[in-house]
Amino acid sequence: MQRRRTLCTRAFVRMCTVGVFATVVGAQDQPRPTFRTEANYVRIDVYATRDGLPVTDLRQEDFEVLEEKAPQRIEQFEYIAIRSAAQQEPRREVNTVAESRQVAADARARVFVLFLDTNHVEWDASRNV
Repeated sequence: MQRRRTLCTRAFVRMCTVGVFATVVGAQDQPRPTFRTEANYVRIDVYATRDGLPVTDLRQEDFEVLEEKAPQRIEQFEYIAIRSAAQQEPRREVNTVAESRQVAADARARVFVLFLDTNHVEWDASRNV
């Protein structure tokens, strides 16, 4: 009786192994999806200094942008004066969706998005971020 149970168990394990193997092989035969991407616009910020001081008289003609040694056309150029810390207005937190959309609409604004995976970050810990 014990021997028959062992044989049945071995046969069952073999069938399961063959089934799993067939499933894995079948899944590998399916073609992987192809995702094509393209960059139409790249924004580059430059903070040019000479002897530790900002260079304030640069123009678009003073810059050359290369991609794989090929010159790229500069479509837009804007000089932005960096103010000292004393001249900046105090920052305030955005509290509503409408305020966040208003801030994000500013071309000079920087938006940072933090994605917290709920499977790996605890709810209480996410508040500290």
